[in-house]
Amino acid sequence: GVVTGNDVYQVEMTPDFHPWRRDVAFFECTPAPIRPLLGTLSFIPDGRNWGFTFRRGLFQIPSADYDRIVTAMDARLTLAGGTRASGPPAAVHSA
Repeated sequence: GVVTGNDVYQVEMTPDFHPWRRDVAFFECTPAPIRPLLGTLSFIPDGRNWGFTFRRGLFQIPSADYDRIVTAMDARLTLAGGTRASGPPAAVHSA
């Protein structure tokens, strides 16, 4: 996805859990298995415990890793006016 704004806001998921959020425009995509990507993604240091990386919440990934994921998922973003773009626009951060 692409972070669409600068605002950070808090939401109530349960009475005791109030995480922070940012608005994101998500790509249309096809699900892709993670296992073939594990050895190619620099932000996942341990292929056996790859899920642990995602417990950090919001974090930035290198653009080369982002490109690999976008390609594997055949991601397509529908822009204003219905124009479709494949892959990430310039200066994209993960969310």
